[in-house]
This record gives sequence, structure tokens and C-alpha cells, in this order.
Amino acid sequence: HVSIGANVLLLALKVFATVVTGSLAILASMVDSLLDLLSQVVIFWADRLSSQGIDAKFPAGRRRLEPIGVIICAALMGMAALEVLRQAVETIYAHTLGSAEGEPPTPNVSLAANAIVGAAIAIKAVLFVWCIGIAIEAKSHSVAAVAQDHFNDVLSNSVALAAAVLPSLHKGGDLWWIDPAGAVIISLYIIYSWVDTGREQVEMIVGKAAEPEFLESIRIMTENHHSTLLCDIIRAYHFGPKFLVEVEVVLPETTPLRRSHDIGMELQWKIEALDEVERAFVHIDYQTREYDEHDERSWKQFSDEFGDLKVPGDAGGGSRSGSPTKKGSAA
Repeated sequence: HVSIGANVLLLALKVFATVVTGSLAILASMVDSLLDLLSQVVIFWADRLSSQGIDAKFPAGRRRLEPIGVIICAALMGMAALEVLRQAVETIYAHTLGSAEGEPPTPNVSLAANAIVGAAIAIKAVLFVWCIGIAIEAKSHSVAAVAQDHFNDVLSNSVALAAAVLPSLHKGGDLWWIDPAGAVIISLYIIYSWVDTGREQVEMIVGKAAEPEFLESIRIMTENHHSTLLCDIIRAYHFGPKFLVEVEVVLPETTPLRRSHDIGMELQWKIEALDEVERAFVHIDYQTREYDEHDERSWKQFSDEFGDLKVPGDAGGGSRSGSPTKKGSAA
């Protein structure tokens, strides 16, 4: 809420500074602030919807709305930055290689405009320090992302201020190109940062695998869950901003079904209590397997070991398409 309020104030001030100075660099910084505000509003809206939990229409929840919202903002930010980039490049070309008439444009820098951009730098620096402290204390990735955004704004606003002020310090007008060059630098930086952000969000939606450190923490939790339980396979991949975790464990074949179910459910609840986990599935088997049950190319190599299991395509087989049915309890 503080970040949104600060961005609203800074956007209004930068609109004024852009109109007063006519600086392309400050215009690029204003576009950055506009889309920062838009992105935070979209993320806030998506976060509120995603926090409504599961229902009959969305049995797996709405968590993937958040990365979709970020991708939309990344696309808008990229298009706006491209337009500013186009204007800046055309200005440089027209007054160097082109046939533009008249003197090159020089920003009409005023004390008020300088004060506005300077205040923006100071406010963003304070917000960065404040947010990074909260992120470290709360171990929050989302707050850390907001802190990084404030740091990026400090850099872009500093470039904008320098690019707008430096041409006015040289009365001969030879430094006019610094302003559009600053706009080019800011625009390219905005495009790069948001393309990288968009890529990360796409990977979350597609289902990128979790880092080895997270998988190892799940394995340790599983192995310490019950004395008779053997951890076989751990999978974790993004299901939106959080992970979907699949755990395959082995219990003695003589374990009663009720006891197997309870052990699996307790492990599922324990994993789902982690902040990084959206949902967990625990599959219980009576022996380890050398094949991937979800990969037909893998398990078909061991089809002679299935015994009474019905393989897809067998006469009278009632198993689901794509993988063999196994004895066990799923929690």
C-alpha cells in the first residue's frame, strides 16, 4: 500500500516535470513510474483474487492469476518503452544523419523539475532500504521484488536527471544528444528488466522445476516423517508462484490400509504447511520402482514386472490412459 501510494505521488510529479522540461529522459522515467503503478495495482488485484481459496469453479485455486497479471504488465511496459525508444532514436537520427531543420531540442530544465526528480530519487531510495529490511526479516520474495523495483527506479531516475540537466550546462548546445541518449538507456533497461521478469513468470506457469535445495528439504522432511517410511521419489515444480509437490514413498507391504492412509495424509499436511507449497500429493507404494510411472516410454520397459497390473491397451484393462494402475493409497 505504501509503494502504491508513493508511485501515485511520483507519477503526478513526473507528469508535471515532463510537461515543463520536454525531456525525453524524464518522459521515459515517467512511463516507468506509470507502469510500475499499473503493475502493482494488477498484482494487488490478482493477489486478492488468488487468496480467495478454492471453490467448485476453481478446485485448484486462482494462484496462477498473479504471474498472468505480471506478464500482462511486462507486455505493457515493453510496448511503452519501445515507443519512447523510437522517439529518442528518431530525434538523434534527425539531428545527426537526417535533415531536420532548426536547432536540436534541449530540455527546458527548471529548479522545480530538478527538485521533483531529485525527490523521486530520495523517496525511492528510502522505500528500497525500508522494503529490503522487511524482506530480509520476513523472508518474503514478493517484498524483495518490490525492493528491487525501487532500486531500479533509483537508477532510472538518476539517469533521467543527469540526461536532462547536462545539456543545459553547456551553452553551445553540443550536448543536446545526452537527453535522447538517456531516454534510450532507460528504455532499453526497462525492456530488458521486464522481459526477464516476464520470462520468470512464464516459467512459473509452464511448471519449472524447483531448485535442488528445496527438493532436498522436502526429502529430509519425508525421511524423518515416520520410522517405517522410505522416501523414493520427490518432484516439485511451479504451479503458479508456488510449488506443486509430488512425493512417492514406500511402506512395508504388511502396513494396514488405514495406517498407510493416515501416514500419507499427515505427510501431505506437513508439506502443504510450507509457505512455498500450493498443493502436495503423496503416493504410497510397497516397493521402489526403477521406472517413471508417468512416462510410458519408461514403464513399458518393465511391463513384464507388473504382475496383475492392467496395462493400457490390455484386454479388459480398466486402468487410466497413460500410466499403469498401482496398488497404494493416494493422499
